[in-house]
Amino acid sequence: MSDEYAKFEETLSSCESWPCDYCFKFIVPAASVPEMMELFVGFSVTTRESSKGSFVSVTATATMRTAAEVVAVYRQAATVPGVISL
Repeated sequence: MSDEYAKFEETLSSCESWPCDYCFKFIVPAASVPEMMELFVGFSVTTRESSKGSFVSVTATATMRTAAEVVAVYRQAATVPGVISL
């Protein structure tokens, strides 16, 4: 999995101008929302529940200084139970 992150970081580095505003999107089980929100302190965050309330979409935006910062957020998010990164 680290190869995927390395390739992602390389792609971000070549495609974006840093610093830039970066939008993160995830889907998490409703029970994991508090843990997910801990990752986004200081970010602009919006959430939306699924029709049955089982899942929540989380969109978080913040100014990232480097591609490595973006990858670090994705690495942290991957530890949240049931998370789907979009």
